[in-house]
Amino acid sequence: MKDETEIDEVSCDFCGEVASDTLYNSGDEIAYCETCEENEVFFVCPHTEKAMLAEEGHMHDGVMYSLEGYEYLFVVCDWSGDKILRSESYTLNRNSYRSETVRRDYFDDGMISECYSCGTQGHNDSFCWDEYEEVDYCGECEPPRRANFWSGSFKKMPTKNKPKLTEVKNYVGIEFEVEEVVDGLRAEDVPYIAVADGDGSLDSSGMEYKSHIYKGSEVYDIIDDFFDRLIDKGYSMDSGRCGLHFHYDLADRKKGYIKNISSAVADFNELIIGGQGYNYFRNMARDYAQPAALTQRQGLKNYDGKKEFSQYYREYRPSIPRYNFVNFNRIARFSDNNLGEPQRRIEVRMYYPTAFLNDKFGTSITNWRERYYALRDDYKNFIKFWDEMLRKAAVKRIKFRDDNNNIMSLNNFSQQFSPRIRNWLKSRETASSMPSDDFSPDYNYHPEYIY
Repeated sequence: MKDETEIDEVSCDFCGEVASDTLYNSGDEIAYCETCEENEVFFVCPHTEKAMLAEEGHMHDGVMYSLEGYEYLFVVCDWSGDKILRSESYTLNRNSYRSETVRRDYFDDGMISECYSCGTQGHNDSFCWDEYEEVDYCGECEPPRRANFWSGSFKKMPTKNKPKLTEVKNYVGIEFEVEEVVDGLRAEDVPYIAVADGDGSLDSSGMEYKSHIYKGSEVYDIIDDFFDRLIDKGYSMDSGRCGLHFHYDLADRKKGYIKNISSAVADFNELIIGGQGYNYFRNMARDYAQPAALTQRQGLKNYDGKKEFSQYYREYRPSIPRYNFVNFNRIARFSDNNLGEPQRRIEVRMYYPTAFLNDKFGTSITNWRERYYALRDDYKNFIKFWDEMLRKAAVKRIKFRDDNNNIMSLNNFSQQFSPRIRNWLKSRETASSMPSDDFSPDYNYHPEYIY
């Protein structure tokens, strides 16, 4: 007769030797031995609370995670497209269909506003500041109309003559931002302006004037007239808050053309980031108009034109945020505009008047009035450049790399354009370097974020 009860030995789940202890592992009991524990053969993921072999783990900040736990540490910023730590993110409009996850430093730097009426949060560029109540309003909540504010319906205006080679051949709509507006422009004096209102990125005296949609010689005519009025009334564009934007119409472009255009925009961003002679374009960078990050460029180049861009955008939204040099948000919207057409347009946001007016481009013009006129002429060439590039890119006529697959210099890149734009681009090569604080190598490849 045996005096002692026999006990079955339990094996270590990792090496098969006799176990020395157990742990409760997400519903299962795991047995392990002292040797495996001392040699750190396994670990417990702090996110999933599951025990795993160390060789299957992913280290971050001295802590081992499972793949699921490691991936949970990161999110993609909806504005910049960068992959960031979840702990360093900020969620706007939580539990709402408008929810967005962004970098927390955008919140800390005061770039996020909240609508006084409905409480919606977003980038302050999308809000209107009412200087009388000293509150913000979002685009869907009507702020009180003041003396300088008025609005009408946007219209595609007929052209008087067929656009010449030196003129803008595609329909565009321009947004002029100005400050120090005491006496605003009257609608009857500027019939080419459809809307006059405030903008959250400007100070209390700031106004944004949005034009109807034009092409041909009329584009230059309205720019000339607006700058004459700006100078005569003493408005300002040199505070660092003002921008010049234009919307480029793609309503008649088929999906294949838009595929080519989106890919070309991604390639041109690479020229700006790493090409020789592109300081003029780098000088345009600011917090709401940045070059596209890697994930954003990949998102644009991966569009194959087999489905509507808006459908593609719904599936890959984090990779195509709004606050780039070129904003694809409008073409990715799903509703019709007030013309009864799909929102098929892109916005070129990158023009920064302050950089030009503060003589960062080597203009060496001492007279302030003449410097504004030089800005006017430069912006006309800027729009014409984009018109040529996007029209050529739609039919695959643009080269961004040389025969050795190296990024083209601005001098070589310019050879593909009309004489006027070629000469203008080459003249911009002398721009002094003035990258913004946010312009950094972060826009280059991030191998640590690729699994």
